[in-house]
Amino acid sequence: MSSPTASYPISGVTSLDSSDQQVVSLSVFSAVSTRLAAGSIYAVWASVDCFLTFGNSSVAALTTNYPLTGKLREWFVVLPGEEYLAGLVSSGTGVLYIQRMFVYFP
Repeated sequence: MSSPTASYPISGVTSLDSSDQQVVSLSVFSAVSTRLAAGSIYAVWASVDCFLTFGNSSVAALTTNYPLTGKLREWFVVLPGEEYLAGLVSSGTGVLYIQRMFVYFP
């Protein structure tokens, strides 16, 4: 099976608007986003190295979850039933930015 981008290259990605952005304060205690839209693509980046996980409204991040390198953007598709993003840092504090994106194929 070929990758989706082999047949349909992504020509453009744009944010929808600022109302689709969340800012979550990170600390050594797990913090959770508000509900994200299932099936949507989100760009996620943080001011510092952190750990992330998706889940339901009671999700809590651990330092064994997905590591996100600070100041690098990652893309995620939100799955049904996993519409919340939790994050934490191993020490100190930081900020997690979550931006809903729109991908278009001309």
